[in-house]
Amino acid sequence: MGRILRNLLGLALLGVAFLYDTQPAAQSPTDLEALARQGQGAQLQARVSRMERYVSDGQLLPALQNAEWMLLDLRQRTMGDDELLGSEGAEEMAKRVIHLRNDVLFKLQPGPGGKRGAFIRSLADAAVYSDWKLGVPASVTLAQAILESSWGRSAPGNALFGIKGKGPSGSNLRKVVEYRGGKRVIRRDHFRAYDSWDASIQDHAALLSKSRVYAKARAVSEDPDAFAQALQGTYASDPRYASKLSSFFDMYLLRRFDWNPRSPLP
Repeated sequence: MGRILRNLLGLALLGVAFLYDTQPAAQSPTDLEALARQGQGAQLQARVSRMERYVSDGQLLPALQNAEWMLLDLRQRTMGDDELLGSEGAEEMAKRVIHLRNDVLFKLQPGPGGKRGAFIRSLADAAVYSDWKLGVPASVTLAQAILESSWGRSAPGNALFGIKGKGPSGSNLRKVVEYRGGKRVIRRDHFRAYDSWDASIQDHAALLSKSRVYAKARAVSEDPDAFAQALQGTYASDPRYASKLSSFFDMYLLRRFDWNPRSPLP
C-alpha cells in the first residue's frame, strides 16, 4: 500500500511539473508594449496595402480618404516621440502614401498632357512631401518650379527655383531679370546648384519654411494665393509674380495637390 501511494504521489508531481512547463511564461509590461506596437505597425502597413487595393480596383475616393487620414496620423507621429515608427519610419511611410495619393489625383483629374504633364508628375511627390513635412503649399512649389525654370528647360545645375548663392553642388553664373524702381534690369548672379530636382525642392522648402524673410507667407500657408502674394517683393521683384503663380494654380489644377492638416479631405 505504501509503495502504491508513493507511485501515485510521484505521478501527481510529474503531472504538476508537466503542466507548469507547458504554461506560457509571464510577460513583462515591456514585452506587452512591444507586442502592442508591433500590432499597431501591422495595422498601418495593412492600411497602406488596403489603399493600394483601392487604387488598383478603381475605388479612388476611398483610397483618397484613407490617404488623407493616414498622412494626418503620420504627421502627428513625427511631431512627438512616437515609439512605433520613429520619425524616419513615419516619413518613409508618408512618402509611400503621398505617391498613392498623387496617383489617385492624376486618375481623377489627369491635367495637362505631354511634356508639361510629365514635368508636373515628376515633381508632384516631392512637392507634396514638402507640404506635408514643412508646410510649403505643394501648388506654390510646383508653380514656382514652372515659372523659375521654364518647365525645367532653364535649370542648370538642377536649379528649379532660381535661389541665389552656393548650393550643395556649387553654383552657376546666370542672367537674371529683376525690377528696380519699376524698371526691368538684366544682370548676372550666382545661383545654387544641386545633384537632382528633388534636392532642389528640399532646399526650396527649407528656405521658405525657416527664413524670417518668408514669415508672412508661412502665416497664410493654408491659402496658396495669399502665400504667393507674400512672395512678391520678397522672393521675387517681379510686380506680377503672384498673379503669374495664381494663373498656374488655375491653368494646371495645382491646388489639388495641397495638403491641409486641418481639412483631411480635399
